[in-house]
Amino acid sequence: MSAYWSDEHKELKYQFGEACIADQILGEWHAEAAGIGAFLDKRKVKTALKNVFNHNFRRNLRDHFNPGRNYGFEDEAGLLIATYPKGTRQPYVAAPYAEEVWTGIEYASASHMIMHGLVNEGLAVTKAVRDRYDGSQRNPWNEIECGSYYARSMAAWQLVNAWGGFNADAVAKTLTFDPKEKGDCRLFWASGTGWGELTRKKGKLKLSVIEGTVDAATIHVSSRRYAGGKLKRGEALELK
Repeated sequence: MSAYWSDEHKELKYQFGEACIADQILGEWHAEAAGIGAFLDKRKVKTALKNVFNHNFRRNLRDHFNPGRNYGFEDEAGLLIATYPKGTRQPYVAAPYAEEVWTGIEYASASHMIMHGLVNEGLAVTKAVRDRYDGSQRNPWNEIECGSYYARSMAAWQLVNAWGGFNADAVAKTLTFDPKEKGDCRLFWASGTGWGELTRKKGKLKLSVIEGTVDAATIHVSSRRYAGGKLKRGEALELK
């Protein structure tokens, strides 16, 4: 109690309270990324993500007060952990790192935005991170949070799946793609047994296996269904 209770303010210390928190629907992101499916109202999810971008994204951190650790500063951009929009109350002794930017949370939020159609917003957050870690001021291979080579930054992997709208279901033997890029594209995919590319050139689709194998009875691309098959390394299937 002496560590977490404030007698002066009569409230718990280090809480977010009414904040707009960047990872407020992290559980939903995990469920969707794992292919379990959504369990929250889709419209409310998109609204939450839009508000996270509107309230927490800073295109310039020069005038942002951060009493914590400096993972972003001056003219750099970033997505803040938590903010207190007009009409909300910040606890007297709030969470000590609310004003920081963490790449793992930024990548997760950005990919979730892209997954729900907020493509420009997701790309803006992603660009902010990569601009900070472009090698000029920081190691581009070490996105520091609580420590060096922090594991949470591996949330960046979901950006690949979000951009391609990719999901693999080994039980149902399906591969699903919903590319966010219009026109010709070249998308990376990886399942439990192999990896490769899905290409779209002049409207023609081709699934290729670069390493391993894939067993997909059906392949869905942008809500259209195609017959699949068993493919091994070096083989490709034109989707018709």
